[in-house]
Amino acid sequence: MAGFIEKFKKYPWVALVLSVRSEYKEGILINLQQDIEDGIVSEVRHYGFQSNVFEAVRSFFEYYQLALPKEPLLTQEFTNPLFLKIYCEYRKHAQTDDFAMVLTEVFDNYFSSINAKIANEFGYRPALNYVQKILNKLAEEIFRNNTQSLTYEDAIQVVDAHTYSLNADIFLQVLIDENLLTSYKNQRDNSEILYFSYERFYDYLTANFICDDNTTTKGLEISLNCNKFSVMYKSQQLSQGALSILSVLIPIKFKVELFELLDKDNIYQNYSFGLAFIDGLYWRDRSNFDFNKCKDYINNGLLRYDDLFAKLIDLQYKVAGKENHPLNANKLHEWLSKYSLADRDAFWTTHISSGYLGEESAIYTLIDWAKKQGFSESLTGTSRYLVAVALSWVFTTSNIKLRDNATIALTRLLQNHIHVAVQLLSTFQQVDDPYVLERVLASVYGAILSSQSHEAINEISSF
Repeated sequence: MAGFIEKFKKYPWVALVLSVRSEYKEGILINLQQDIEDGIVSEVRHYGFQSNVFEAVRSFFEYYQLALPKEPLLTQEFTNPLFLKIYCEYRKHAQTDDFAMVLTEVFDNYFSSINAKIANEFGYRPALNYVQKILNKLAEEIFRNNTQSLTYEDAIQVVDAHTYSLNADIFLQVLIDENLLTSYKNQRDNSEILYFSYERFYDYLTANFICDDNTTTKGLEISLNCNKFSVMYKSQQLSQGALSILSVLIPIKFKVELFELLDKDNIYQNYSFGLAFIDGLYWRDRSNFDFNKCKDYINNGLLRYDDLFAKLIDLQYKVAGKENHPLNANKLHEWLSKYSLADRDAFWTTHISSGYLGEESAIYTLIDWAKKQGFSESLTGTSRYLVAVALSWVFTTSNIKLRDNATIALTRLLQNHIHVAVQLLSTFQQVDDPYVLERVLASVYGAILSSQSHEAINEISSF
């Protein structure tokens, strides 16, 4: 690399920009560390689509000829270009127009599409599903060895042991070409190492393996244990990513919550598990989440930590507009409206008004989503109403900049959708916070003035 860069020094008006994945940095930039330290070579860390996720979603959806989402897609996963590609390919081949995202379906569909593509090349029936079968076995091998990778030679043995008459070397290379696996050379012994190119692949496959490894809830409970800092499966510590997916899969497959299988005194104090549980909540829906079953853990496990309370609020704004989510804006409204103004201000208003709430938070992201004309226009009526309710509760804040931005967003959201404004006014007409009612009325007024369609205007005038 140093020699390659040296050639460019002959051309002072030509700049050289290189993209290096963080896992390759040590091997590729090994001879440039001094130049980096001396400022001769500049190093910038790129965070995917974190700063322009809306433009990225729009561009990807247009490329795959997909209609814009019917509900806000605010998961952090969309800042990752690979996940956005995977999701779009999943949507492209989905048999339904429903935009509900089930993480397991997204990954399984993606693996199946790759399997269908390469089955003919290798001469096996697609129904054998060798791609997912091998990925499952590779993940199991990595987990059992308590590592993050395995050698290429070990991977070949896995392929040979679980397929019939495949060229293992070529098959693994195809999995690398399809960005399912990544390889690099170990500088210490020159061996080739394989690992999953996307950490979420490994998290999902590990969680899937653990579920498949047990036929009964009792067996799963015996194999799981925890302390106040970590959760183990058969004495091996589980990553936060694997835990978050387990918290989704176990209720689906075993009809029980993951925390119910663990020691209550320890798991209620386990901060890392709390983060994983909240992360997993994004992928839940009414069919696999019982709020009453989780209520005690939320109140006594999550709410004991200020950071987890903040993460839970962030989660509620990520799912605020999801029609089939049990923690959407309807649940937020049910929760907040039962408190008096003084009590609500003590825990809610102080939180959303604090400097702790950064512009990368879900509240700000939802505001930006509502302000983007193309995205807000694609929402269903129900999702639009839910987003409007969530935005209205932001009006309790004493942060004038945040309140003004939320007002603009709500006005934009209600433009040409006056019937939703009627529903919103009905929801908030008895609210005991004048800040909220004032801004809801202002937003509705602004929406009416800027609308071309005035359907339901007579109903508005009766309030």
